[in-house]
This record gives sequence, C-alpha cells and structure tokens, in this order.
Amino acid sequence: MLALLWIPILLILFVWAWPRAFTAGIAGKVTTLLACDRHECDIGEPVQLRITLVNRSFLPIPFAEIRVTLPPQLSFDDTGERSRMTFGTYILSRSRVDMTITVYGLRRGPATVSDVAVHVHEGLGISKVYISMPEPVRIAVRPNPLPMPGLRPPIAIHGKHPLERPIFPDETLIKGVRPYEYRDPAHVIHWRASARLGQLVAKQYFSSTEPTIAILLNAQTGDPFWISADSDAFEPLCGYALHAARETDRAGGRILFATNAACGARTRLVIDTMPTVRIASLLAHAQPLAAADFGELLRALASRRADMPDHILVLSAYESPVHGHLLELLRRQGKRVEIVRARWEQPSATEEREEVSGE
Repeated sequence: MLALLWIPILLILFVWAWPRAFTAGIAGKVTTLLACDRHECDIGEPVQLRITLVNRSFLPIPFAEIRVTLPPQLSFDDTGERSRMTFGTYILSRSRVDMTITVYGLRRGPATVSDVAVHVHEGLGISKVYISMPEPVRIAVRPNPLPMPGLRPPIAIHGKHPLERPIFPDETLIKGVRPYEYRDPAHVIHWRASARLGQLVAKQYFSSTEPTIAILLNAQTGDPFWISADSDAFEPLCGYALHAARETDRAGGRILFATNAACGARTRLVIDTMPTVRIASLLAHAQPLAAADFGELLRALASRRADMPDHILVLSAYESPVHGHLLELLRRQGKRVEIVRARWEQPSATEEREEVSGE
C-alpha cells in the first residue's frame, strides 16, 4: 500500500521539475530561419516560404507552434484573402525541422513577411518558451496589366531575312525572344529556343524604324507632392503602365520609363530606357508615395532632347497648373502627349482619357 503512494508523489515531482528543466535546457538553443525561393511574383503566382526550426539542445521539444500572418499583398489561398495560418510540429534533440508553405500574390506592391511567431512547450503546456522572430523576407508582387481601350502603340517595320554586312550591323538580325502570343504569325516562332525553354517563344528583330514611347507614371496626388498619398488612384495606373509597356514591346518599340514614385531603394526619379521585365519589377516595388514633384520629372525629361520620344503617355491622377504648363510646352515641341487618369472617388469606374496632339 505504501508503494502505491510513491506513484502520485513521483508524478507531482515530474510535473514540478520537468517544465523547469525544459526551460533551462533549451534557453537560447532554439533558433528559427525564414527564406523564400524568389522575391518577385505575379498576382496569383505561388511562392514557396521555408521555415526552419533548429534545436541545438539535448532535450527533445514535444510541441512547437508556428503562427504566420501575411501582409495584405500575400495570401495562403490563391482564390481569396487568407492571411493567417497556424500549425504545430515536434523537434527531436540536436535536430532541425524544415517546413515549406505556399503563399500567393494577392495585391500589387512590396510585401515584408515579418510576423512569424514561434513558441514551444514541454508537452504539458505549463511552461511556454517564445522563440525570437526570424529575419523577415521581402516579396514584391507585380501588377496585372489593365487594358486601355484606344491605345495605339508605335509600330516598327521588321525584316525577315538577316543579311551579312561587313561594316555596319544588320538591323534585321534577331535581338531576342519573347513569349509567343496567339496573334503572332507562325514564321516568327523560334523553334530551337522553344524546345530549349519548354514553351513557345517568338523572335524579336532589330528594326531600322524602331520607335520609342515614353511612359510617365505620376505618383503625386497633391501639392506639395509629399502632402498626400492615394493608393486607390495609384494601383490602376500601375496596371495601365505595364499594359502599355507590353503592347509597345510586342510592336517592336523601345520604352523610356519615368516615374517619381518611390521604388524600393530608389528614393528619387527613375528615368531610363528599359525592357518590359524591368518595368514590371519596378512597378512591383513602387509605392503610392511621390519621391519628387511631377514638375521635376517633366523638366528632367525635357532636358533629354536627344532621346526624347515623340509619343508621351502620361499616367497620372493629379496635375497642378504648373504641370499642365510643362505638358503644354512638350506639345509645342511637336510631341504627342496622351494623358490617362484614374478616378479618385470610384477606383473601379471607367478611366478618363485625354489626348493632345502636336500635329
């Protein structure tokens, strides 16, 4: 009978001693790591997040709970918004656990995955130990292109047969490939590159009449430029910019992209001739904050007389009288200025289009 009394005593001692020994044994010996396979994605495109728990102690961890809260740009569901997920696991002594979860792009913009909470306990739930949060990872979501009815991109005259020229480079040689579209004729398919890449790609040629277009994205919504920010007006403009860039690239033209929006580490103006892929990357990191006045951007463009295109597409939700005067000066120089605006009050409403021709 007395031997049976030792059983509850031992249980009480175990419940009293094990949580304290567990807390002291794993203190500072459990770390977490957070990583992702890539840092840019499209809306609806999956990205793999990898969470690693490392147990450097000699004690096993019977239960570990991980809670992940995503920023508004990401979701755990590819069909809708789902920003929270909680799951549990266990870790043996001197071992690690790797978990991979899939997130999807939900909204355009830069996102930082930093809200990852991890806590462990000894299996009884008496002594909980919270692990320090891992280093955050950044994922930028590229916008979906929004079609603009009536957009007339410049058209380049392409050659079909390359010629050897000993002095001057041939302007009908292939300069690259791009994804095949259903409107492309069959003779532009690059069959060798398609077999190598595993998808149909079309040829892109250098052209002697290669046109250019300037796409101006204005993030300013008030005067002075730092006084306000409106994401509802800025988001559709990013979609318009990507659509115009893709249509121009498909037509064989070059794109001069300029914006005063804060794009990642770029805190001032962005003015450069760039491919569509780089424009999509910049739009993924762009924030609805103006880093400079729109007039400063227009003056910087006006000073580039040598490579200033004749077709200027302005994507803007606000122009002051000074901005309007600068656009009028560009029109007087013979430039075709086309302005596309998004309504502030109803972001989903139809856009306004204004075209001023210098002809």
